[in-house]
Amino acid sequence: MRGFTGWDARGILRIDGAYVVTGSPDRSILARTCHTCDELTMTANLSPTCNRKAASFGVTTSCKSCRNKRRQDRLTSEDGRRTARRQKRRTYKRKRMQTADAARRARYQWTGPEFEVISRTDLTRVEMAIMLGRSLAAVTNARRRLGVTAGKERRVLDGATTS
Repeated sequence: MRGFTGWDARGILRIDGAYVVTGSPDRSILARTCHTCDELTMTANLSPTCNRKAASFGVTTSCKSCRNKRRQDRLTSEDGRRTARRQKRRTYKRKRMQTADAARRARYQWTGPEFEVISRTDLTRVEMAIMLGRSLAAVTNARRRLGVTAGKERRVLDGATTS
């Protein structure tokens, strides 16, 4: 491992200028130095990662506050907003193409059972569109006319669990 200095008596490991504080018996990570702000941070303030390399120790190298600041800076800059718009268009186009083939009821009048389906909150708009044979835009507009805004996508962002 590059930059490995070694363990000291207190259970502190030094790697490339970053300190990693571990519990003595099992060497579990308790704290680590943030690579962005160079402050010693508890692992509760670090996000878990699937990277299990020796230098990663299963947590990110930047603390959550530094990652949030970097994310906020990226979204407030003009390039970041442009990238977000491009990704949003690409996602919408992909979802629209999924429902375009199934849209066999275009320009038909909406029926009562269809209104019941689009008022449900346990389905995504794409699932509703495929189920009803309507386009994604048709389902979105009908839900807007009914006043239904909270759906499966919205609840995931609010932190509620979906099944």
